[in-house]
Formats: sequence, C-alpha cells, structure tokens
Amino acid sequence: MPASPDVASSSGCQGWSSLLEQAGYEVRCARRAERALGELRSWAPALVLSDVRMPGMDGFGLLDALRASRPGLPVILLTAFGDVELAMQAVRRGARDFLTKPVKRERVLAAIARALPASDADTDLVRESEAMQQLFERLERVAGSDASVLLEGETGTGKGRVARHLHSLGRGHEPLVELSCGAIPSELFEAELFGVAAGAYTGAGHGRPGVLARAGRGSVLLDDVDALTARGQAALLRALGEGRYREVGGVTERSLEARVLATSAADLERACVEGRFRQDLFYRLATFRLRLPALRERLEDIPALLRLFLGQLALEHDQKPPDLRDEALVELSAHAWPGNVRELEAVATRLWLTRPTQLGAEDVRRALGRDALDENAEVARLRAALRVAQGNKSEAARLLGLSRGTLYKRLQTLDAESRRR
Repeated sequence: MPASPDVASSSGCQGWSSLLEQAGYEVRCARRAERALGELRSWAPALVLSDVRMPGMDGFGLLDALRASRPGLPVILLTAFGDVELAMQAVRRGARDFLTKPVKRERVLAAIARALPASDADTDLVRESEAMQQLFERLERVAGSDASVLLEGETGTGKGRVARHLHSLGRGHEPLVELSCGAIPSELFEAELFGVAAGAYTGAGHGRPGVLARAGRGSVLLDDVDALTARGQAALLRALGEGRYREVGGVTERSLEARVLATSAADLERACVEGRFRQDLFYRLATFRLRLPALRERLEDIPALLRLFLGQLALEHDQKPPDLRDEALVELSAHAWPGNVRELEAVATRLWLTRPTQLGAEDVRRALGRDALDENAEVARLRAALRVAQGNKSEAARLLGLSRGTLYKRLQTLDAESRRR
C-alpha cells in the first residue's frame, strides 16, 4: 500500500474516513459534491470515493465535473441502489469502479488499491510483442543511470507504470514520489515541488516538505509535464539547471538529489517549436527519451492484458474469470483502441459486469459499444482474424463464422479495392 496517499471522500464521511485512515490513507471529507469540488480547487488528492445519491449534485454530476477538470483523477462510486445497467453507465462515464452497498471493508480497500496509480499491478508491462520487448531492453540499459528520463506516448499507454518499473530497476530501495502536473492548480505547483518553509504563510507553522525533499535520493515522477505553465516550467528548469532549490518562503538552499522522471502525452518537441514548452527544459528532461507504443502497435499483448484484468476482477470478487474465445480475440484485435490500455481495462470491466462464463464476439462488440459493423470495421475484422489464425484462411473463416469460399471472395474484394486506391 502506498504511504499515506490522499483520498477525498463524499460518501458517508465519518465512517469511511475512519476506515481509510486506519488503513494508512490521509482523508478529507465533504458531505456534498459542491463542497468536494470547492476543496479540490486547493488540494490534489490521489482518488475520490463518492456516493451516487447525495443532496444537491449527485455522484454522476460530480464524476462528470471531475472528468472535465481533473481527467486523470480516479473516481470510485458507491450506491445502495446498484444494478448492472447503472454500473455500466458509471464505467462508461469514467468511473474507475462501482461498488454496491452494503460492501465489505476489504472490497473497498481492494478497489482503492487497484485504482491508485502507485499501487497498480504491472498490467502495462506485458511484453509479448516485439515493440514492448524493445522498450524493456532500453529500460534496462538506462535504469542504472542518474540522468533524467522522458517517457512519451499517447494517453492510456501506461507511461506512469513504466516509469515506476524504471525506478524499481535503478533506485527501488529509495522512495518514488509522484506529482501530477495536470491535476494540481498551477499556483500550487512550486509549493508541491519544493515544499513550504515554516511560517511562510498563515497555517504553515511547521512547514511542509515538497516532493523533491520527500524523494531524497530516490526518484521524482512528474506526470503530464506538458501541462506545466510557463511559471512552472521556469521554476523546474531553475532547479534542474542549478541542482538546488529553495522551499517557498524559505532562504536556505537544498541540494537536488533525486532522479527526475517525466511523462508526456503531448509531442514536446512540437510544443517547443510552437512556443508552448521551453526548449531548454525539454533538453534537461529528455536526456533519455522512451516512447511507449500504442496498443494498436502491440496487438499481440491484448490477450494477456485482458486475461490479467479479468483475473484481477475475479480475484477481487472471489469468482472464476470467464474463458476467452478466439472469436472474441478477433473483435478485440480489430478495434483501433484510441484509449489504449486504459480503454482495454474499461472494456474488461464492462465484460465482467455482464457475468458471462465465456466471452464471445457479441460480448466484445457490446462492451465496445458497437452494435453494427461499418465497412472499415469489417475490413479490420478480416485482417484481425487472419492475424489470430496466423495466416490460416480456413481457421480465419471459422473464427468469423464464414465459409472458406465467402472469406476468399471478401479478401479478393478487399485486394481489388486496395489496388484501385
């Protein structure tokens, strides 16, 4: 369990607060969603636990507001009036989990542990594809270095998890402290990064160490570093360039001993050209650059990833995971996965909620929200079936529920259209 991560609760405040504090979490309570949103203007929790039914704005309204203002913040919803349809609605709207009361203490803690970034299992570290094997070869080469590392890739590719793995390879005996640059108000960035000196302002009587001090000789992970404002970029550059920093309101300089890891979903080189990101800071952060492949570039990893997600859900609910049929793999491989591994995890949750003993093509199509196939999807399915069948056309036809002759005709049509283009 991570050391005292912050959890915001707007669900049965006192009861859940006591339970979570006993489990080692720091908790703030708000009895109404509106107050929770007010608290979040000046505080950056790692997770929000909320009831669905509350006076004023309900849990779904809070979820929508948080998705707009804090898109990376995990939200777990609880309700005494749950059913499968409501649960699927919650997941589609972005909830990390949906629990029905009465719920056991262990299940709540398991859901929180699964949702918190620092405690995620190595789900994105499945490496059956050549793209991921090459990435891990590079990770192992840079793990022992003190140089900063920039991890780039689309949203949902698992940059944070790979950064944690990199830390464990090189400085796993030292702390890893994370700072989500996109989830905290810009005016609080320097206080979070450098800390606050005692007496710097009202309420700072004892001071508060920042992430650089808490990391010591370990690693600092700056998540979504592309979200930094010009002022935040300047402050970070100064610390990296000088190797020293001061707490907000302080006069004593401290040495920067931590290794800096950063993630970005945006193209920072382009951002530099467009004047949105400092080029000198980019060079400081990108001593080593590692690009994470999108899920569509590592389709071989989908079966292992899905089985891992379903296995986690089965373990949490003390049930057997469903079997995965080959025809389901065809549908999964044909999908474009714009949300990458994070989208696959959400699809796994939707599949789990339907409680099938076997997962087939129709189950996957429903979980993807695709009731009918358009022409592009049909082409993708043909290619995916051939990939799953390793080029065996008879096996591909079986997976698609077609005769061999029908498959040949469709492949000939596809080839003819491709030549006309």
